Amino acid sequence: MLPNAERAIELNPNYSVAYNWLGLLLNGKGEFEKALAALRVAIDAGWRANWWYFFDHHPSLQALRDEPEFKAMRAEIAADMAEQLKNVQKKAAPPPT
Repeated sequence: MLPNAERAIELNPNYSVAYNWLGLLLNGKGEFEKALAALRVAIDAGWRANWWYFFDHHPSLQALRDEPEFKAMRAEIAADMAEQLKNVQKKAAPPPT
């Protein structure tokens, strides 16, 4: 699977989901610094799909959960998602009367 993630990145360097999977795979191989770097790229490229599952529950990331950098990335996404929700709720609210 690692070559598939690497190939997806070669074909589309902005494909954030591929970086997410690359991070999972590298972590599984014990390459923790590279895994964190791949997750950082995924986050910076806009990856948010199922973020809470990967950060909080996916078994492949268990070894990283106590890492300060991992915790900081999780907090960053959580704050971004909270802000996005606030913006959506603001736009969906009925106009004041």
